[in-house]
Formats: sequence, C-alpha cells, structure tokens
Amino acid sequence: MNELEKVLDEELKNFEEFTDNSFNEWEEISTEDETTESFLFTKSKYWKVEPFDENYGLQDLEVFQDNTSFKDHFYNQGCYHLAVQHSENGSFVFSVISSPTKEDRLLVLCDSQEESQMKEISSSSLEVPFINKLFCKGPPVSSVVKAFDENLEGSKVVSCLNQKEEQEILTMENTSNIKQFKFGVIYVSDGQTQETDFLSNQKGSSEWDEFLDLLGDHINLLGWKEYSGGLNTKRDRSGKQSVFTKWNDFDIMWHVSTLLPYSEKDPQQLIKKKHIGNDVVVIIFIDGKGKYNPESLKSRQNHILIAVQPLTNKNETKYRVEVVSKKSVPLYQPQLPVPPIFGKEELRDFLLTKGHCKRLAKPYGEAADAFVNEQNVVLAEVECDSDGKDLCEKYAIRGYPTLYFFGRNKKDDKEDYAGGRELEDIVKYMNEKAGTFRLPDGSLDPAAGRNDELDKLAQRFMEETEERDNILEETEKKNEELENEFVWYAKVMRMIIKKGDDYIETEPKRLEKMINSGNLSKKKIGDFSKKLLVLEAFNLEE
Repeated sequence: MNELEKVLDEELKNFEEFTDNSFNEWEEISTEDETTESFLFTKSKYWKVEPFDENYGLQDLEVFQDNTSFKDHFYNQGCYHLAVQHSENGSFVFSVISSPTKEDRLLVLCDSQEESQMKEISSSSLEVPFINKLFCKGPPVSSVVKAFDENLEGSKVVSCLNQKEEQEILTMENTSNIKQFKFGVIYVSDGQTQETDFLSNQKGSSEWDEFLDLLGDHINLLGWKEYSGGLNTKRDRSGKQSVFTKWNDFDIMWHVSTLLPYSEKDPQQLIKKKHIGNDVVVIIFIDGKGKYNPESLKSRQNHILIAVQPLTNKNETKYRVEVVSKKSVPLYQPQLPVPPIFGKEELRDFLLTKGHCKRLAKPYGEAADAFVNEQNVVLAEVECDSDGKDLCEKYAIRGYPTLYFFGRNKKDDKEDYAGGRELEDIVKYMNEKAGTFRLPDGSLDPAAGRNDELDKLAQRFMEETEERDNILEETEKKNEELENEFVWYAKVMRMIIKKGDDYIETEPKRLEKMINSGNLSKKKIGDFSKKLLVLEAFNLEE
C-alpha cells in the first residue's frame, strides 16, 4: 500500500459511520497516472477528471478563462453592432462578425448590463423578407436578432458602427465580469442517464431541496431588481422562482433545472437548455449511486462540471465531490481534498470559489509576468490553506481572492485594491503606485526611463558641442536630484564623447540585435530597452 492509499484508508475509516461501504471504492484510486478514476462520472474521451495530488493540498494552478467575450472575439475586428430595444426583455447590444473558422456562419454576441451570451448562427438560415428578395437584398439586421433569440422578435433594432460603442461595450463587459456570476445546477435522479430525462425533472428529493438551501435563497423572479443572470423578471418566462446568493461581495444566480419552466410539448426542454447550456460551470447533483455521463448535456459553453453526491446517515449529511473539465481547460484551484468529502458549509465555499476563481486568477498571473523585470515591484500569491496561513490570519483575510498593496518599507500599512479585475486595470494601478511604465504585455511604455528635463539636456548636448562636459555635469546633478532613476542619460553622453556622434546610430542597432538574439536575461532585456528609449532623446530629428 503506497503513501496515498494509507492516507485514504485512514480517512475512510473516520467516515465509515456515515454510509454502508460507500467510501470503500475510493481505495481504488491510483497515483500512477496523472488522472484519477472517476466514481461519479462515466469515462469520456472529451472530458478529463481532475486528479488528486500526493501533496493533498491546494496548488498554484492556471485558471481557465472563459473565451466567450467581446474582447477576445469582436473588439477591433471590424464587426458591426446593433442596438436592440425589446418592450419586455429590455435593452441589448449585439456584436456580429463572420466566423473565423467556419464558412456561412456568423458569430453573434449579445451583451446586456447583466450578462453576455455568444452563439454561432448559420447565415443561410436567416429569414429574408419578400421585399428584400425582390430588390436582391440580403436579410435585415432584425433577422439576426430573431435567429439568436426568438423571444426578442419584434424588437427595435438600430445599427451603430463607431469606436465609441465598442469601447462602451468593452467597459460594460469588464465591469460585469467582476461582481456577477451565473452557474447551472442540474438534478439527476437515480438511474437517469439521458438529457431528456434529467431536464424533465420538475422536482427533486428532500436531499435536493436541502442542497438548494445550501446554495442560496429562493427568490421570486417577477419584479426581481438585483442581478438576474439572464432570467426574465418581467414575466414568468424563466419560471416563478430561482436561487440567488451574495458571497464575498459577488452576486450569484443559479440556473436551477427543476425551477426553470417545463414544457410537456418540448421533450428537449429548450428553455432549460437555453440557460444551463450557456453556463461555463454546471453542478450535477447525483441523487443515487449511478454515474453521470458528461457528454449527455451537449453544449459548447459548458466547460467545467462539478458532480455532488449526498451521503446521509444519522440525520447528518456530507457530500462527495468530483470535477471534470473539457480537455482544453487547464487545471485550476482550489483542488479537491483527499478524500473529496465536504460538510455543508465547506461545500458551499468550495463550489463558489471553484466557480468564480476561473475568471479571476489568470489576469493576476499575467500582471505578475508584466512586472517580472521590475526589481522594486513584486506581485505575489499567498495560499491561505498552506504556507501562507499565518500571513492570512495576520491580515484577517476572509474572502478569496483578496488584493492588498504594500508600499516600500510599509509591510504593516496595507491598502485595499478596489480596481478592476482585468489585466489592464491591475497593470495601470501598479504603474501609478510604483512609478513604473510597464504595458500589459510586459514591454516598456515609450515614456519609460525618460524625463522631460533630461530630454532637454540631451538635445542641448547634441546641439552645443563645445559645452558637452558642462552639460554632462549638469545632467549628473539633475539625476542625483531624481534619486538616480535616469542613469542612462549620463552614460550615453560619456559614450558619445568617447566614440563620437555616430554612436547614436550604431548603438541602437547593436542593442536591438542583442535583444532579439534570445540569449539575454529578462533583466538585461529590460535595461537595454530603457537605454534604447533614452537614445531616442539624443536624436535631433525629434
């Protein structure tokens, strides 16, 4: 028996009072492979089971970022936009572009203040009125809106094509991605294996009701004023109730399969699929001993499935949890403990953290990469469940992720970060606080390493050749006043005095060749990039 099996065996003994042999199968877990055998999901060539790790703790893992965004597919891509006003469903902005991978397909993004949805639509399926055919015209823009969502038929549609609208859509998307999330949750009764079966469930067991109470509060949709997650709040078209919660300042709406409208005439239950099929993260509540087939719910937008199985004994309930994801999705935290058994409050925090962290961790890692060449700037991640536990207790960390800024030599003087969660927001904030000039890709802003007063001295140095020694001395004094932040000005002046004015033309070529060689450290690349920018200040053609 290996080390992991020993730990599992000991943990299973601690829980055997809950169920009759319900944990014995976990002894079959193997650590020889990177993936773990699943006991809640059937095997699939398209989905991977999240593995257990021999360290048994949370890991620093890359987080999947949903790619159904305006920024990723539409911004600055020459798409066209439609302003849509519907009498019952409200206002929307549609962005439309030809699919980059498929002919005769349109990529359509529908943005509102509450959510974004993206679909592919066949352009040949768009309705063309007789009058348009008569004058050899294509389908009107209103047909795109109807093809996207039949509930928006009859909307007022106006085309808008300028950059201002694009920037406003981008701002709206960045804002809505920070504080509001929608997740799907499906009830699967014992023995159900088909999508038509579990989407037809109109109610669940008492364990299911208890689980929904754990997730949040039942709310009446009609007249609901807070975040709705795309559910209709003006009529009962999305059902009468849903489950909503606030968690760590986030608004979370659950798309609950048994609360969404059921139609006897529609075996596919398309209204339910419209919402749950567009959720990136879906929780599968397995009420029984069967397994769930991750391929049974056919949607391109579902990327992460979290299976939850209740284990009840002596009026106490715990939950077994497993996670699968599309094979294109990297691993992301938090990972499952060993064994993957949770109490109620533990499960709630795990599910909500797992759901929302996928959107937030990636920009932080990219921002850390952007400042890797700045010696005086460090963006560090602290894991509150492992080595960083004492630090998190010291600063009273209660929600995840929490961002603090600490100034130089001010370890006990933290400043709450309340800015946007996108890469550009974090980089801008750090530049303002640290006086740096980094761009989101880690390169230097053209203003980096430059100073207006020193730029003027550089111009004088090139023009007043007889005064160069005096100007060099003046430059060194000015740099001392500026705490030696701009050393390259004086260094370049000395080299010009030594090698002549041709140095202004030959040195940039040499530096660019070295930077492009691939043989330099990141620090050297940063230093040489600053020198290149300072050399431009000596060019009299500026």
